[in-house]
Order: sequence, then C-alpha cells, then structure tokens
Amino acid sequence: MSKYTQITYEERVVIADLWRKNKSYYFISKWLERKYDTIKNEIERNGISNEYGRIIYKAKKAHQKYIDRRQKYDVRIIENNEKLENKISELIIDDYSPDQISGRFNTVSHQTIYNWIHRMDDMELKKKLVKHLRRKGKKYRKTSKLHAFESITAPKTMIDKRPTCIDARERLGDFEGDTIILSDKQRLYTLVDRKSGYTFIRHIQNGFAQTIYEETIDLCNQNNILSITYDNGVEFSYHDLIALDTNISIYFCFPYHSWEKGTNENTNGLIRQYYPKGTTHDNIKKSDITYVENKLNHRPRKRLNYLTPYEVFVEKKKPEDSLVHVLI
Repeated sequence: MSKYTQITYEERVVIADLWRKNKSYYFISKWLERKYDTIKNEIERNGISNEYGRIIYKAKKAHQKYIDRRQKYDVRIIENNEKLENKISELIIDDYSPDQISGRFNTVSHQTIYNWIHRMDDMELKKKLVKHLRRKGKKYRKTSKLHAFESITAPKTMIDKRPTCIDARERLGDFEGDTIILSDKQRLYTLVDRKSGYTFIRHIQNGFAQTIYEETIDLCNQNNILSITYDNGVEFSYHDLIALDTNISIYFCFPYHSWEKGTNENTNGLIRQYYPKGTTHDNIKKSDITYVENKLNHRPRKRLNYLTPYEVFVEKKKPEDSLVHVLI
C-alpha cells in the first residue's frame, strides 16, 4: 500500500468545484481516488458553515487553513531536533532536494525544509545549503487555479478518435469551440456547428475553465449539441466535467493544429469584422452579441446551396433540396 499523501491545492480546486455542484462526499472521493473519510474530514475541517448550516468550501481559503495549521505544528520541528537538522543538512549538501528528502524519508514536508532554510540564523550554513538547491533559494511562482486544474484534468480524447460521421459533417449537432480575446477582461466564447455553420456567441468576462463550463452547460441544456471539438487551451480544462454533466462527446485537436477545427476558425474571422483586433471593446451589451450572432446565422452560405445556417440548423432545411431564391 502506498503511503498517505496530504491533499494538494490542485485537489482542493477540484473538491471546491464538485462540492459547489452538490456532489456527495462519496462522489468526490471516487473522483479523486481518495478515501471517503479523507474527503469528509477535509471539507468539514477546512470549510466554513453558513447561517443555514451548509458548509461553504473554497479551495484558496481551505488551503490557507491547512497551511496555517501545518506551520503551527512544524514551525520548529527541525530546529528542535539536532539530529534531524544535521541529517537534512547532509542530504542537501549531497544534492538531495527537499522534495526527495521528504518523499524518501517521510519525516517533514518539503515546504517545511524550505521554510527552515529561509529562516536560518546561521548565515554561513544557509548560504552553503542554498548553493545546493536547484533553484538557489528562489521561491516558486504560484500557479493559477486554472493551470492547477489542467495539470490533473482527465485524459483528452484526440480528434483522430472522432467518428467518421463528424468528420464528414453528416449530422447536425457536432460543434467546434474556441474563445476570442477582446481585452484582458473580456472574451467571446464561440461554438459553431460543423454541418450548418450555425453559431452561438457568448460574452464572458474571463478565460477561466469554470466560466466555459457554465456557459457550455447552459448551451447544451437548451440546444441539440452532440459533440464539441476544442483546441488545447487551458480554458477547456473542465472538459471532463462538461462531458459528465451533459453526456456529450468532447474531442481535442492536436497541439498547434488549429486548422483541424477550421469551421470555427473561419467563423471567428467573420466575428472579427465586428470586433477587430487592437480595438478597445468597452461596455459590450448582450444585444450587441445577439446582433452579430443573428447576422452570421442569417447570412446565406455557398456550401449550403445559399441557405442560411438558421434555415439548416433550426428549420432543418436540406441544402440539396434548396430551390432558386427570388430576389425581387
């Protein structure tokens, strides 16, 4: 049996997301392959009860509570054990990293060792130890919640595993998804049907995976979406949760192969006619987005025998049955 490891911040991000969606202790424990009691204790110990008795669990606050407790416990655990202090010093000088020391000997955490080094009074020994650290004492940069989740997200199904009916555009409901950056705090999330070109555009305030998840769930609940093909942007890191909650199939292009979802790329180019790069887009209204969406969905397309995406996707007209359109 492998030794027990403390819950990581990345896992707390997942716990917070699943708990917010009212998933049970049992569900979360299975999802993270942790013991039931581990998840239960984590949520109850590091969460905060609201006035209605409901536990509110947020990853950042939960992790800070854990760190605070840990520091109180082991703030002097090395200093108070001369034998341990000498042994750790010897190992670091022998080019062991704090992580390797912690993992092999299971005494104190690697962060405790780093903290011990940073607060040392013996400057000569401190310089000697820092010299043997790989990062020379430099602190690690914190990883954002979005990137943290990506590191543990479920395996992706690549585009070469996509059914031939999707590749051949044989049915409605197979979409391609992407985001368009308007500014630091504003983006557009677009989904385009491969067969009809019908487009959904949503204005979002950030590129967080949680935001994409919520918008996608809302769109799937209201429309006939069978599959989505994305690129490898971190904003699509919740793809496994989307698939779980909607029962749709999600595929990914190979890295740097954005042309594999060319329908969406071309549509984003059309959208750029209304929102050019390098232009400040402030105070965007929902009506503005709806206007652009309607313009694209009611524009005749040559490949649809000059039917519109709306006529094909919503009215279910078939391009091969299209008659000559009377202009006047």
